[in-house]
Amino acid sequence: MTVGTGSARRERLLRRRAEYAVTRSRDTVVVQALELELTQLAEDEVLQVDTDGFVGGRWRLVSDPRGDLRVVARPFVPPALLELNDPAAIMDDFFPAVPPPLSVGDSLPDGTGRLWWRLPDSAAVLRFGWHAAGRHVVPRVVADSLTLQVEEERTEDGSGAWDGLGAVTWRRALRTRTHAIVAGVEVVADLTEERIVRRVTP
Repeated sequence: MTVGTGSARRERLLRRRAEYAVTRSRDTVVVQALELELTQLAEDEVLQVDTDGFVGGRWRLVSDPRGDLRVVARPFVPPALLELNDPAAIMDDFFPAVPPPLSVGDSLPDGTGRLWWRLPDSAAVLRFGWHAAGRHVVPRVVADSLTLQVEEERTEDGSGAWDGLGAVTWRRALRTRTHAIVAGVEVVADLTEERIVRRVTP
């Protein structure tokens, strides 16, 4: 992440490794954080972030008519951890959207700003790729419960594999640029993320 305030620039790298337990009952999904390792590298310093107060927390998500999941309850995040990162926000878009029915080699926009294409299948799974881009204004709560209107521009490139139970594995490359005015000062942040997720069956 690169953050700019006026003419100043600061970079930091946040590395996260997590393990989640996922259970589903009809249209409701419950996710529990079993493990979370969070390491921050900034200005030649390495900080191992304490996540004990977050591990064990649960999210509840429900399916919309398309089958995509929406968060309706999220775990508590200790304030000290929230100052560095909000690990509860990961579930807002953790699970990939449900791909449309496509033949191998075909492509189709899904009406949400995302373009899908079908890749050659392998090992009894269906493989898809996608690209999405968008810009919108979102409210963000910062220090002292102050809410800012933040302009966010985001692009995403992803690929994944699905079987009869759902997504087996997926990779997402996300690039987000945010812009806000704080106390009359322009703040710009550029965030690059790579998320690699694999389903593990006990």
